[in-house]
Amino acid sequence: SNWKDSDTPGDVSNVIIESVTNMPSIERATSIQKITLESGVTLIGFDNLSVGVGAKVKREISGYDGQGSGAGWHLIATPLSAVDVATSDFVSGTYDLYRYDESTNSWINQKVVDNSAQFDDFVPGIGYLYATQNTATRNFESTGFNTTDVSFTNLSLTNGAGGGWHLLGNPFPANLNFGTGWTLTNVNGTGQVLKTDGTGYKTISNGDVIASNQGFWIQVSDATNSITIPASAATHSSAPFSAKSGIADLKCYLHLDANRKVETRIQIRPYATDGFDWAFDANYLPPMSADMPRMYTNISGKAAALNAFHLDSAYSLPLVVDVTEECTYSFEITGLESLPEATKVYLIDHLTQETHLLNESPSLVLSYSPNDGQERFELQFVLGSLGMEIAISESNFTAYSSGKLLVVNNPFQENNPIRMEIYSLTGQLLHLDESYFTGEKQVPLSLSTGFYLLKMSDGQHSLNQSFFIR
Repeated sequence: SNWKDSDTPGDVSNVIIESVTNMPSIERATSIQKITLESGVTLIGFDNLSVGVGAKVKREISGYDGQGSGAGWHLIATPLSAVDVATSDFVSGTYDLYRYDESTNSWINQKVVDNSAQFDDFVPGIGYLYATQNTATRNFESTGFNTTDVSFTNLSLTNGAGGGWHLLGNPFPANLNFGTGWTLTNVNGTGQVLKTDGTGYKTISNGDVIASNQGFWIQVSDATNSITIPASAATHSSAPFSAKSGIADLKCYLHLDANRKVETRIQIRPYATDGFDWAFDANYLPPMSADMPRMYTNISGKAAALNAFHLDSAYSLPLVVDVTEECTYSFEITGLESLPEATKVYLIDHLTQETHLLNESPSLVLSYSPNDGQERFELQFVLGSLGMEIAISESNFTAYSSGKLLVVNNPFQENNPIRMEIYSLTGQLLHLDESYFTGEKQVPLSLSTGFYLLKMSDGQHSLNQSFFIR
């Protein structure tokens, strides 16, 4: 229960908080001798607590699978004031413990004697990479909780090395709302959390939750930067801080089996641009295993883990699925209910020449190959007024590119002039002609490599189709 009025332990109390539904919030100044938080417990109001002898926070660590899949690696962080590494049980049994150095893009191994100075303590706000051979409970132990905001200034940005990525950590004995109330100066507005199943990272944005004892990645955009993680962002909740008003938040999953899935994230939001927005977008971090399937979108030719854009009429994203062997996985998209009204989302498969309306079938079983290439899949977002659903239901309508030629056929029955309009994905009209023709027509185009939208009309019907120019 909450600690208030007389419902609090006393000065000589040795408190153990188990993982229960109602986690405690300390609402007045309280002194105790010792406190232990079992694995999964969160504590709010820790700045009101004075600990006389010591504090312990337990974390259950699943064991490393030993198969090279990356499963069993954990990003950890201490919620206590400096924890002595050498005397902790994190360095017992068969284990691995690392810090990340951005300036050299390398992992510093705690077991190497020359690195001992960098592992005197687990430091609040710093993240560490950890694995243990067998599933075990490890303990952070120190004199008390970290209760103050944690700040970093001028984290390194080394081009050709770490690229500005830094491994930080949740410094409090509670979950943490990412970005909410934080000070971020020249720091990306997203973070990356490692999934312990080995499938890679999930992207977090403003209001998403970082678990207690959890490490996370951030990226700086300039060598002059600062970040403050405020204690006010601590929370019991594991749900996002608030609904993201006006933002469509979509996640695409590649289900590898019943328990593992690779993911990428897409947002439609005001003020986002077609380029990389440091406030909204996230660069892609690859999984720890080179054999793990990967899925991401592209922004200006660079892999993105979160791709945010503003939708006026139609928008297209290349979706890359990169595998190392022939395979069949289920593809799924979630969050469609958050889209602007009447927005349609299509998955276009340029290899099989199939177009799937994801609003009707958000889950598809597809086969993949290492030879598919980065242009196989395209996600297209279309406001309902463009009527693209008519285009995909017309089995006699084809439009495809051959070199710098667009090859189309006349799908209409009436003998009316055909108006052809070609748009960029930002809505700019690039080509217009009107003519009578039957059968196929070849249209020479002077367009750069990329995706485009074709609109055809005979005055009574209108069809839309995307195509790709190589």
